[in-house]
Amino acid sequence: MTTKVQSNADGSSTILNGVIEAIKIDAAGKVSMPQTPSFLAGQGTVTTIPNTAARQKILFNSEVRDVGGNYDPALARFTAPVDGMYLLSYYVAQGTPTNQDGLFSIEVFKNGSFTFSVLSSSSVRTDNSFFPGCAGAGLTYLNAGDYVEVWGVLLGGVGGSMDTSYGGYFSGQWMGN
Repeated sequence: MTTKVQSNADGSSTILNGVIEAIKIDAAGKVSMPQTPSFLAGQGTVTTIPNTAARQKILFNSEVRDVGGNYDPALARFTAPVDGMYLLSYYVAQGTPTNQDGLFSIEVFKNGSFTFSVLSSSSVRTDNSFFPGCAGAGLTYLNAGDYVEVWGVLLGGVGGSMDTSYGGYFSGQWMGN
């Protein structure tokens, strides 16, 4: 593949890898990299999490954006195409909970091991009319081939379960080395 720098009539410059625009610098110096690996996935399927303290993978199986084709909706998993820092974020809204006063934790796992999490106290009312959400974001270093997934766990409280029928998302973007 040939890399070349192209000067454009509008004063911008473009770096091409073959025919693909890799980097563009406009006349004011603004840099854009349209091929930067990134993804955004939503929930096409509800995940039910029982109150057993067992982790359950959150099924972010509806791709909204996938620059580079590195998100697998069937596995609800992003696989890093290149080494570097990645900004990952997620949001999960609890729907139809039957657990009362439990603790809901959403966790990011890298290659099957815990990376980071956010805890959300669910404090669900007995009439199930309060549906809290749990959101988090973090930077993590991924080597090419590492994968990340989002898991949830419901701890404590009084019986029951919760599900993710009120939706959510999982997203990420390569930030550089």
